[in-house]
Amino acid sequence: MYWITTPDGVAHQQAGVDVGTANILYYPALNWYTGPTDVPGIFTLCRTTYFRDNGAASQVGKNAFVSINHLFGTNTSRTNQDQALWVSGATANDSSSYYGVEAIQAELDINGSPNFIGAPDSEASTLSLQLSDSHTGYIPGPTNFGVNGMRITYFREAGAGNWQSVQPAGARIRASNYSTVPGVGAALDALSLIVNDYTAGKSSNIGGVDLDVGSPLKDSGRFPSYNWGIHIQDFGTNASDYNFYSASGGPNSGKNLFQGPVIANAEIRTGKTANTDLAGVGVIPYTMLFSETYTTSPVCTVSETSGLNPIMVQATKIGFTVSGTAGDSFTYICIGRN
Repeated sequence: MYWITTPDGVAHQQAGVDVGTANILYYPALNWYTGPTDVPGIFTLCRTTYFRDNGAASQVGKNAFVSINHLFGTNTSRTNQDQALWVSGATANDSSSYYGVEAIQAELDINGSPNFIGAPDSEASTLSLQLSDSHTGYIPGPTNFGVNGMRITYFREAGAGNWQSVQPAGARIRASNYSTVPGVGAALDALSLIVNDYTAGKSSNIGGVDLDVGSPLKDSGRFPSYNWGIHIQDFGTNASDYNFYSASGGPNSGKNLFQGPVIANAEIRTGKTANTDLAGVGVIPYTMLFSETYTTSPVCTVSETSGLNPIMVQATKIGFTVSGTAGDSFTYICIGRN
């Protein structure tokens, strides 16, 4: 056992040697041991451990098995990246076989029926990150990777070869269900995003974007073959499956804005048998009321499907009227403007 004695003479057991955990043998060439190579013995810290160089009398974030309080620039250089914790891992420069490699791996196991009561910070997260931005004034940098709650970067270094498995990714997120217990109707999200403004007067004068996809034109880094902002793979033909689903709470709610051209290589559908503002069918005489009142009258066209008789459509901000030979059928398409 290893004991640490406080200034008042009280001894605390702090560490010991683990001789019960089976582990790989030490590498003899590094001389990390004395005695037989098959005798286990791992130095083990067994109490809460604090690291701090900020000069404070007490620890912040003390309710942790390992807690680190670092004051940037203390015992470190401010002319290089300054980290409270740095972890590095590398494969050998050969063709060795590996089960898998991770610089950091964490696992959270939720067992039983725990009751979480720690609002507003109540959570169950394998990794919980937060950035508290309390700076004052205007700061011109950092200009490269910005200010982030989390930054993930994949570098394909010069001379790097190809992978024969799935393509590399800066981040890969997966949520998998293995339970047959019925759910409560909620979806299992692989990624959930939300941005909020909690200022009392809503006067921060900034916008909110849940997902910002950068352009290669910004950094002059366009790939010569192709560049896609978002690629969604085919979700198949199931009637309830959609590659992209944009919800709407009612007329004029849940709008989608495309500032550039929209290219559709397949048909455009309303997804409904009933008539909609966009398209439908009818029999003369016919009057259609739009689901909302438009600022400018939509542009509507009609086509006779009973014969070659004259037909006319007149659109207003609230609907349109089709006139012609009574009893003739027709189809219509309307495009709203604003």
